[in-house]
Amino acid sequence: MAKNNITPPSFEALMVPTLEALNVLGGKGTNDEIYQKVCDLLSLDDAILAIPHGDTGRSEVEYRLAWSRTYLARYGLIENPERGFWRLVEPVDPTAVDVKEIVRVVRKPEPTLEDDDIVWPWHYPLDSVFVRKDQQAVVDVVRRINAGRYVMDPDFQRDFVWGIEKQSKLVESALMRIPLPVFYLAEQDDGKLVVVDGLQRLTTFQKYLGDEFGLRLPGANELDRKKFSQLETRYQNRLEDAQLILYIIDPKVPDRVKLDIFERVNGGVPLNRQQMRNCVHVGPATIWLKQEAREQDFQDATGGSLDPKGMRDRELINRFCAFSVIGLSEYRGNMDDFLEATLKRMNKMPPELLVDLSVRFRSSMRCNFKVFGHHAFRKRIEGSTRRSPLNVALFDVFSVLMARYDEVGIAKHAEGIQVAFDTLAGMPDFQASITLGTNQANRVETRFAMVDEMLVRVIGHV
Repeated sequence: MAKNNITPPSFEALMVPTLEALNVLGGKGTNDEIYQKVCDLLSLDDAILAIPHGDTGRSEVEYRLAWSRTYLARYGLIENPERGFWRLVEPVDPTAVDVKEIVRVVRKPEPTLEDDDIVWPWHYPLDSVFVRKDQQAVVDVVRRINAGRYVMDPDFQRDFVWGIEKQSKLVESALMRIPLPVFYLAEQDDGKLVVVDGLQRLTTFQKYLGDEFGLRLPGANELDRKKFSQLETRYQNRLEDAQLILYIIDPKVPDRVKLDIFERVNGGVPLNRQQMRNCVHVGPATIWLKQEAREQDFQDATGGSLDPKGMRDRELINRFCAFSVIGLSEYRGNMDDFLEATLKRMNKMPPELLVDLSVRFRSSMRCNFKVFGHHAFRKRIEGSTRRSPLNVALFDVFSVLMARYDEVGIAKHAEGIQVAFDTLAGMPDFQASITLGTNQANRVETRFAMVDEMLVRVIGHV
């Protein structure tokens, strides 16, 4: 008698069920939730689920499902805002998804704006030296922190949250000569070091050596309640001389590799790509993004619906800058590269050009709000007045193209733009360009061309 075939579904075959699972889960879910839902949807047999993937401790289905999520993310249908958690970029009909197209696009080698010797995201040269190891005493590190040589408040880091008890345990561990976890820093071009991982620990040492708190160690009479200045000299010396292991990311590391290193080593709150970009390119550009994200014009146009903690707001503004500063003609399909190149260029721009960019951006936000109100940058739901989620693709195209027109002209033709957009939104090519694989170069070109033609037809040439 022939044996039953218990081969697990391929990662390609798991893509549509993954999207269906996320839809059932309300558009977001953890790895485990997605796994369980996919298994339920496909009614996978226990024998299939028990097949291991080598000796990794994971099942073959889990392994293939991870690859499905990776491909869907690289295609732009889902995103991974934090470790072990996924969400739909926007609502999607799984039956409209072309799996073969996703595989083709993701596997297709794409030219990038820089660092073409690095094959990304599949691998990079194993012999390349990206991180150097250093060892310094606590007192030396604190001295440099106090001198402003460490960036202790990068925007992506959470606020200092450790309580006295946890800080006290860290100090006690150092006094007991217990090896501490390593610290990761990123060196900037100006020599300053951005704390990638270890902010809470470094802040604790800085605060304690600065006599800002007394230890809470009830079981250690010689230490309990004592500030640094009240410790016995031998303990002061021991703490100051405690050695910290620092791994420093070289400033010459290609940006894409640096982002991957950040993603791998950050042990606190997992960083998303925009937060990591914000760290890599600290300067006038990141200050500009932060300022514009707080402006009322932007808040009105987006309905205040973008998460500032995860820098989703700054990511969208970064995209406006990319298509405005570098331009559509230079876009090659890799949005990460495009956004990073933009921040680099903005960091070198004269202040007056950043002011001009700000004027254009705010004007565009007011124009979009005048025309579309609370539905700006959102798909229209036929027969409903309910506001749909903000669509990133619509933000790209309307924020950039509306900035070309004066506000008086936009206000004069507001009704005509609304009517024309309703017609445009019903066209299959345009609908596809703002729904599936929206970062693909051809999809970006399509929506920009169609909206540009629409605005010229309604308003006229700039």
